[in-house]
Amino acid sequence: MMRPLLLAALLALPQDPAAKPGVAVDRIVLQDRSEVQGEIVECTVGGRLKVKLSGLERPVEVLLEDVARLRFTTDESRPKVPGPEQVRLVGGGSLGARVASFDGEIAVLDSAIGSLQVRRRDLKSILMSPPEGPLPELREDKRDILIREIEKKVEGVAKPVRECVADYGFLRSIGATVKFQAVIPAEAGGQDKVEEREYERGVVRHIYLYRDAPNRDLPAGLFAKIAFANGDRWVALLQGMDRENIQVFSHLFGAVVLPKSKIHTVSFTQQARLTGGNLLVADSTGIHEFDARGKEVWIYNQGGQGASI
Repeated sequence: MMRPLLLAALLALPQDPAAKPGVAVDRIVLQDRSEVQGEIVECTVGGRLKVKLSGLERPVEVLLEDVARLRFTTDESRPKVPGPEQVRLVGGGSLGARVASFDGEIAVLDSAIGSLQVRRRDLKSILMSPPEGPLPELREDKRDILIREIEKKVEGVAKPVRECVADYGFLRSIGATVKFQAVIPAEAGGQDKVEEREYERGVVRHIYLYRDAPNRDLPAGLFAKIAFANGDRWVALLQGMDRENIQVFSHLFGAVVLPKSKIHTVSFTQQARLTGGNLLVADSTGIHEFDARGKEVWIYNQGGQGASI
């Protein structure tokens, strides 16, 4: 933790640099819940934040290990839920994004920060539009589930009612239409029937993608949980920071520069996340992905700030 005397000195300084026009306020909440307000001007290679405080000419340094979260806005409320179209990610996180295309393996998303590509194994669900009718009760099944809305005639009711139904099978693609391979359970000991179906996007509500449940504990590591102002949520590794932007590496999206103006809060966690059943670990040598047998299958080592085991 930060040395008590240094922390006391920081907190004793004026905490309102925004009183001067053109000076930003970044709020740094420490692990002991105390708060420092200033302007973060740099994140060093050694994992230290350089913070310009009112009344001091030279920036002070704060260890990332001492930081619980960062906030780049004065808005105390939680960011709104992204939507109406959104994608939920494996290992935590969501994006308010339209699926521009999906070819069965790669989804191209139109998001608030531009076009992003996400692998199928990193997608948990795709919420295309809110359902008007109640969602159906779902059964346990090792298949993708597509929820679509239909009109159903009810005896004695003039107008048809809207009802949601579920298809079980495999998501083929998303474009102008949604292509889905549906599996219809057999009756009386027969064989299951497979149908290739195609739906207009307007009738599809939710798609849940099947994946095997993880069976290993999460390893330690220093990652950043990013809450965006529009409600999106990411998990990424902090790489750098300056007055206007932060640089992160996301195992899903690669190296990305994010404007502070689009971010609500950055919180730090001591656990890495799972991706497609594999383990994602951050340490001083970079980011490593291990398969279920413990074999390293991927590494990225372009300078993750504050990464540790």
